[in-house]
Amino acid sequence: MNRKQYASALIVILLVSALLMTQLTGAESSSIDSTEVADIKRLVKAMGIIKPALQFASSQLDSHISAIQKTHPDIPETMCVKLKEELISFVQSRIWAPGGLVEKLIPVYDKYLTHTEIRDSVKFFESPLGKKWLSIALAMMRDSIMAGEKWERGIGPEVRKKLYNRLKKEGYSL
Repeated sequence: MNRKQYASALIVILLVSALLMTQLTGAESSSIDSTEVADIKRLVKAMGIIKPALQFASSQLDSHISAIQKTHPDIPETMCVKLKEELISFVQSRIWAPGGLVEKLIPVYDKYLTHTEIRDSVKFFESPLGKKWLSIALAMMRDSIMAGEKWERGIGPEVRKKLYNRLKKEGYSL
């Protein structure tokens, strides 16, 4: 790959990455008290939100690099790996930077939580129980969804039977 092709691929990936990151942005946080801002940043850190954000960015970069490789098969895999590493490093450097992801999350947390709730959440997520909760939350959610689906499969026929019987009683036939 020559310099021009490398530059073109890099520009496309940078533009796509910038677009992805702007989709995650919200209102500005300038009107929020500085101690609350500090506590929200502490909460974001305690909740480990940055790791999933980087995983999302990595996944999106994989998709975009793969699409670029399909249209430009002359781009070697080693170049794609290097580009991804550079872009992930770039995204990572912008997460905590002024105007970065964390700054964009501040008004979101401020909108839904009081300052007291933010401080209490920090205490919880920094505690052993909070850390455990974070480590099991995704697996627990997945298992809960599976349990709910299993339950629905069991009760679903009964619900449908009651529905049809009730409609039939009212004179409707399906």
